[in-house]
Amino acid sequence: MSRTAKIATVAAASAAAVVMTAVPAMAWTGGAVSASLTTPLVAPGGVTCSTSTLTGSVAAGGALTVTAATIGGCTGGIGVTPTNLPWGGNLTNGGGPATITNFRVSALGCVYGGTLNGTNTAKTGTTPNASTTATFANQTVSKISGSFLCPGSATVSVTYKFVGAGI
Repeated sequence: MSRTAKIATVAAASAAAVVMTAVPAMAWTGGAVSASLTTPLVAPGGVTCSTSTLTGSVAAGGALTVTAATIGGCTGGIGVTPTNLPWGGNLTNGGGPATITNFRVSALGCVYGGTLNGTNTAKTGTTPNASTTATFANQTVSKISGSFLCPGSATVSVTYKFVGAGI
């Protein structure tokens, strides 16, 4: 084999090794994230809230941990309080299914909770300004506690834009 052929073979093998070990350009980096509403939050009882934030982290594999949450600006001045943190979940890398597990909120003396299932968009931008949008539409959550006046279930709808070094 000629010297040129040997160099070409080594170069091709090296390039193949790099391609096989490279991290996809759109992979989550893992780290801190925060999220804010892109549409109003429809909370249990049909209460509509104009502000909500989530903070936490996402792992490189998409595992989500929400360590703090706020909800405010709700119709009629009704308080909706996130409880039972941390929440878990997953944001599928590259877009697809999204979940928030252990979701729980209190409103009007009623506590509702469950898993929110939705979808998230493919990552846009580059770290640290990358983002993904997760939509959870018409999700039924069960009554955890409250008086007999609290319905047995409620519907939650929300869309959050996640940003941060973890995306």
